[in-house]
This record gives sequence, C-alpha cells and structure tokens, in this order.
Amino acid sequence: VEVFQRAGYRTAGFVSASPLKRGTGVEQGFKNFDEPEAPSRKAFRTVDKARGWLSRWSTHQVRPFFLWVHLFDPHTPLSPPPPYDTQFEPEPDLDRFLQDRAVSLSERVSGLEVDPVQTSNLYDGELAYMDACLGPLLQDLATAEWWDRTVLLWNVHYQTSAPALGAHITANYYSPEHVHLYTTW
Repeated sequence: VEVFQRAGYRTAGFVSASPLKRGTGVEQGFKNFDEPEAPSRKAFRTVDKARGWLSRWSTHQVRPFFLWVHLFDPHTPLSPPPPYDTQFEPEPDLDRFLQDRAVSLSERVSGLEVDPVQTSNLYDGELAYMDACLGPLLQDLATAEWWDRTVLLWNVHYQTSAPALGAHITANYYSPEHVHLYTTW
C-alpha cells in the first residue's frame, strides 16, 4: 500500500473484522482506514463505507486510487440474512461427497452437533450474500467509467468451512496455507 501511496495513489482500506483492525499493522500505508467498532460487521456495512469514500471522487480526477475492501461474512457463526439463509437446499452430490469422505452427516465438532450439509448450505448463503453486497460497488466503478481502468484482485480461503466438515477434510482438503488470489482487468 505504501508503494501505491508514494506513487500518488489515493489509498483506502475498509475491513470487516477485528483480526485486521488498527494495531495489527495492516492499516499501514492507508490514508483512509475504516474498521468496525464491534468485532465484526456485515458485508453491506463495509461496502457502504467503501462506496461512500469512492463517491467523493470525481470521475474526471486523474489521480488513481487503491481501494481495499475486506469482507468477513462466511465465518462462524454462519448466519446469512434472508433470503440467503434458505436459498440453498441439500444437494445429492454434496451428500455423496461427504459420505465418500467418511464425514458423518451429524459430525461432532467442538462438542456441538453439526450437520455438514446444512453448514455447507449456510456457507453458500453467506457467499451469495457477499456477492450481492459487492454488486453495487462494482456497478459504481462501471457507472463512474473507472471500470476500464480497474484491476480487481480478490482472495479466498477455505479454512472457515473446514471445521464444520470435520478434521479429516480440514487436514486433507482445506489447508489453511492455501489462500487463493484471483485477478481480472
């Protein structure tokens, strides 16, 4: 971020959870840095803050910007808002996937009864909710004619869903070291 700032970019970061709050070092280099007052906040609140920052800049301003938006929703407890909480129903292919890997449909995790299929459906609901929240931000970029000059980077990690699916899958399929980075422009 400091490299962008030294190159004349406006820099802003908007985070949704306490692991990335001030004092962790992640805020270094951001001229504007926004964090939740509580341990976390829902995606729409973080995206609204980012959209507010973005709306203050004219499309005719030449100075480029670096905007980082961090969303935290697909983490436990999984609680997507309606209609995303019931959007995904059990799928036979997922049931077979879990059964083939010897994961009980009533796996005990941290002393709680967990239904991996329901957990997967709620996780998918959280992802759909996040997508819906990001849509207006991406539309703002397109409407402001910044889209053609925008590079999008996003990353995904799968550690969150792994505990609900059992330690066997955590160890073999959802390594915390695997953080996927994607880009488009």
